[in-house]
Amino acid sequence: MKRIAVFAVSMMLLAGCQTTDYIGNEDSYRYRIPPGSMLILNQPLVIPADRSTIYLFRGKVVTYNDVDIYYPHCQFRMKKISAQARTVSPDTFIITRINDWEDYHAQGPLRFSDASISIGVGVGVGTSGHIGIGVGIGGGGPSIIKYATIISLQSDSQPEVKDIICSHWGDMGNIEAVTIKETRGALGNVFTLNLNT
Repeated sequence: MKRIAVFAVSMMLLAGCQTTDYIGNEDSYRYRIPPGSMLILNQPLVIPADRSTIYLFRGKVVTYNDVDIYYPHCQFRMKKISAQARTVSPDTFIITRINDWEDYHAQGPLRFSDASISIGVGVGVGTSGHIGIGVGIGGGGPSIIKYATIISLQSDSQPEVKDIICSHWGDMGNIEAVTIKETRGALGNVFTLNLNT
């Protein structure tokens, strides 16, 4: 019992010694975009007909086929799909909410030889109240992960704009959330991110 008490006190002291040195460090995955920050669109964006999204990769507007998902990229989204092409005008969007999201996917074949089965199931899990499950049987299971930051946007003049999602994929254990610096790199000069410091 005495050892448990000593361990608990030690953990409390260790937690009290932790710092927030990452705040202001845009290379740190722990430094998140503060709510109240602004995302400024510097040029018109055309949302194609029958779409609600466009993609940004390495500072350019691209199609999804031109995105390398293993590198930071962003998906700018409208609230609804439209049969007509739409243009989003240059504007300043207030960032109202940030949600981090992790999406696990399995990379394991279904095997029936020797009565063994390898199954992988992936379901999203987030750090902001989302729930997720990863299941593996017979050596299968989640082996690739998508880290995404969902940035909710608000503009009185263009209320049809929903959010922008910045993400990348990688091997589990070797990848973290997209940093602010990486987000800026994906957006290039199309958007300017002004942090609420």
